[in-house]
Amino acid sequence: MKYDVDSTLLSDVRKFGTFDATGCFNCGTCTLSCDLAGDNVSFPRRSMRQVLMGQRQLVQESLDPWICHDCGDCSRVCPRQTEPRDSMMTLRRYLASVYDWTGIASRITSSKIWYFGSLILVGLIVAALIVWYHVYELEMGYYDFVANPMGLEHMFPMMTWFTVIVVVFPFFILLTNAFRMYWITVHKKDYIHSPVTQWIIELKTFFYHFFTYRKM
Repeated sequence: MKYDVDSTLLSDVRKFGTFDATGCFNCGTCTLSCDLAGDNVSFPRRSMRQVLMGQRQLVQESLDPWICHDCGDCSRVCPRQTEPRDSMMTLRRYLASVYDWTGIASRITSSKIWYFGSLILVGLIVAALIVWYHVYELEMGYYDFVANPMGLEHMFPMMTWFTVIVVVFPFFILLTNAFRMYWITVHKKDYIHSPVTQWIIELKTFFYHFFTYRKM
C-alpha cells in the first residue's frame, strides 16, 4: 500500500508542543528501553520517524502513541536528549485534535489564548447564570443580590440542571470522538479483530479501577 508524503506534518505536530525529531539519529535505544514496545508496537522510534517522514495517514491510523503510558524511560536513556517522552505527549495532543470533530481540542491544545480564553469564558457563563437566576428568575433587586450574604440552598434546582448539562455535553463530545478514533485506527484495518466480549471485559476493568482504585 502506498502512502503520500506530507512535508507539513512535522510543523502541524509541533503546534501542539515539543517534538524534537530532527535530533533523533534513529538508534532505537528508546524503543529497547520500553517494556511495552514489541514486534508489532515499536514506539516511540517508529512514531517519530513517521512524523519526520511526513507519513500523515500512518500517524493518524496508528495506536502506538496511545499504548505509551508516559513513564519517561525513553527520555532517560536517549543519547541525544531529544526527550521522546515529550514528543509522544505532543503527538497525542495532535491526534486528539484529529479525532475531535468539533475542532475545540485543536484550538485549546495548540493556543494559550484559546486555552485561557476557554477558562475565562466558562467562568463568565457561570457568573452570568448566577446573576440571571437571582435578578430575573427570583426577581431579586440587584442591590440586594450584591449586598446581602446568602446560602446556596435556593440554587440547588438550577445547580442540578447545570451539573447535568456540564457532565452530559462533554461526555457526548468524548464519546463521539472515541468513535471517530475507533473508526480511523481500528475499523479500517482487517488484521485487527476486537470481539464484543473483549470490549465488555475492558469496560468492566475500567469501572472497577474507576470506583475502587485497585487492580483486578
